[in-house]
Amino acid sequence: MQWVMAATLVCGAGIFSSCSSDDNPASEPGTTPITWRDGVMLGRFSVNANGGQVQFSQGNLQYQASTHTWRFAQHQYDVVGDATTGNVYENGVKSNNEAIGSDYDGWIDLFGWGTGSTPTLSVTDSQQYLTYHEWGNNKIQNSSCAGWRTLTNDEYVYLVHGRANAAALFGLGSVNGVNGIILLPDNWSIPAGLSFTASTTRGLEWNGTSYFNEQADNFTHNTYTEAEWAQMESAGAVFQPAAGYREGTQVFSVGRVIDYWLATQNGQTAGGVSGSSKHLHPHSYGDLYYGDCVRLVKDIK
Repeated sequence: MQWVMAATLVCGAGIFSSCSSDDNPASEPGTTPITWRDGVMLGRFSVNANGGQVQFSQGNLQYQASTHTWRFAQHQYDVVGDATTGNVYENGVKSNNEAIGSDYDGWIDLFGWGTGSTPTLSVTDSQQYLTYHEWGNNKIQNSSCAGWRTLTNDEYVYLVHGRANAAALFGLGSVNGVNGIILLPDNWSIPAGLSFTASTTRGLEWNGTSYFNEQADNFTHNTYTEAEWAQMESAGAVFQPAAGYREGTQVFSVGRVIDYWLATQNGQTAGGVSGSSKHLHPHSYGDLYYGDCVRLVKDIK
């Protein structure tokens, strides 16, 4: 996806809500249990200078058109991808974002901007996406909580550059063989026997609007097995996988490019997070018709 960097940073505020429930670990045979409460990850993350904090959903948002079902990915490193890349299956058949359509019985996780009411819209005309419909307003299969929402550009910039000790609380890396962004909560404490390297200590530098390090593969900064990551996320760590992007019905750069929508519009473009092995743009803008990932959060009251 072609993103354009934006330099403006204004701290935002959210509407507070709360949700509590019994623990709801992963239940599929052969999978590592995940620590969450009703789809809500444990870590708390500051997103504005007024003390606002959020908790992330347990994984990227996914949609199954044939049953009109929304759900959170079971694992944070789950990526639908295309016909040959990705790790999400339905009844033993690999899911494929390129099969997007109103009767598709697999899962998709790349959405046009603001398509909370029209998740299978795939036309390459930004005029069709001008009205924003929040994805978090939908009933989500594996969470009974209300109040899910998408972060704004300003909130994400604050998360990786504005909060206390921000530069030490994120890094690029890989989890269970999947590349992406690792975000650590405000009160981070590393689990015994594990390590974390902030990418800002390995050459990733802030240039005023974005982080860059053109000299290295920053995805090598942190590498976790499935078992190691289970410990990291139990301590509150969040992972946003590099799931690529979709243009029309074609998917590109799965495993190499990080593209996430944010709830900030600028005419026929909208805000997002973009990244690769060389950079992280927390305040970018892209054409509304591109298909990107969505990761929802809940405000902490």
